[in-house]
Amino acid sequence: MANAAEVQCPRSISDEDRARAQMYQLLGVLLGGPPSSELLRGLAALQGDDTPIGSASRNLAALAQRTAPNDAEREFNNLFAVSYTHLRAHET
Repeated sequence: MANAAEVQCPRSISDEDRARAQMYQLLGVLLGGPPSSELLRGLAALQGDDTPIGSASRNLAALAQRTAPNDAEREFNNLFAVSYTHLRAHET
């Protein structure tokens, strides 16, 4: 089964643009909620090359490999849920 970026990106789009769309999709998933254990396993399997994005992919894989889902959820909530609650408190 193709991922959403593959379905939404027609074949006429360059490989570079397709990769960019997939990266934005991943960022959206990571910012949308804490990563599941399945997502952490997928991230841990990332491989990279000698490019800056390849190096970042290797670093992300190493971090995902040593991150427990509960720790990721706690960190996500500390970064986003608490900040959102704090911002909302100052609006009233």
